[in-house]
Amino acid sequence: MKIIAFIESIIITISCFFGSIFNLPDKNVQKLIDNAGGFIYGICHPNEDYELLGDAGLKWVRFDIPCPFDKNGNIRQAYNNFKERCKGYAEHGFKVMAVTPYPRDYIADMGFNPVENEENIQKTKELAVFLYNDLKDITGGFQITNEMGLVGFMTPLTIEEAALYIGVQLEAISAVKDDSFPVGYNSADLIQVSRELHKLMKPYLKYCDYVGIDLYTGNQGDAEPKDYAKKVKKLYRMTGKPIIIEEFGFWSSGGKKSAEEK
Repeated sequence: MKIIAFIESIIITISCFFGSIFNLPDKNVQKLIDNAGGFIYGICHPNEDYELLGDAGLKWVRFDIPCPFDKNGNIRQAYNNFKERCKGYAEHGFKVMAVTPYPRDYIADMGFNPVENEENIQKTKELAVFLYNDLKDITGGFQITNEMGLVGFMTPLTIEEAALYIGVQLEAISAVKDDSFPVGYNSADLIQVSRELHKLMKPYLKYCDYVGIDLYTGNQGDAEPKDYAKKVKKLYRMTGKPIIIEEFGFWSSGGKKSAEEK
């Protein structure tokens, strides 16, 4: 199965455990691309300027799925709008890497903590399957929530609960999905809490097609492009799964902005 790669910015490149395109001689690049399953272009959170996106060579887009139901079990308009947006991209030849809802959204929009008890865990599993069945024909893959471990995204869950939250959705979708539809999860870089998340996710890796990473190495500290390859390889050693860089940022200077630049 070909692996879908995303990097947030203008271009998304794929990197996997075979290595990195950075600092390789040109003659080795095609071999790496073939091993990685292709070289795929995409962008996160775009507008619907399909012509401009197509002219840029982009094939995939990535944005969030809102909660489908309200507290009374009715379909939310935000979810209907999301589906229409996906259909628009599909009709113009694009695929969507859809990010499933955050824990906080379950509470705010649907009125329950997704992993508070067994009953809620079952509801979370059923919702994951609903999203897959309802969206599989107008999207191209799922990322199960986003950057668990970062408090702003993970709240009100603990890191242990966050791993459970991801894991039960992966397990539920894995039981019903087509092999051509990639599903995985991601982390924010390889900071300490992300390493802890990956450790807790080990029982669920069998349900993953990929593990993602968001890297802003180079604008959050001094770094070189080759440092991306080092982190990708490290995450592969931790998970044994194909690695997708789903967001990235890198200053051309290879370091933090100065006060004058800011």
